[in-house]
Amino acid sequence: MTQGLITRSSISSYKDNGTKMYKLDFEYSYQVNDKQYFSSGRFLDEEYGQSWIGKLQEFVDNNQANKNIQVYYDPSKPENSVVINGANALKNKAVPFGVWKTY
Repeated sequence: MTQGLITRSSISSYKDNGTKMYKLDFEYSYQVNDKQYFSSGRFLDEEYGQSWIGKLQEFVDNNQANKNIQVYYDPSKPENSVVINGANALKNKAVPFGVWKTY
């Protein structure tokens, strides 16, 4: 575990069959053994989006850019990371995110 920094936290929207849908746009950075990593936060079922902005907005409001966040990483592959902060508030279950895109 290490401390990271939220670098982007916002909501994007798009139309799906005439319905306005919302997705979380969340990125963070962290450092392990003097190497900097960047990762984007994605929930496991995020590719489907959601039509209600409420919980996403609550998450973004509580997790603004430039705020510190705990990052959990795989010691053998530190580019693989997750953050848990806010997952319960958004999905009512601890679903880690951040392991899908690291650059």
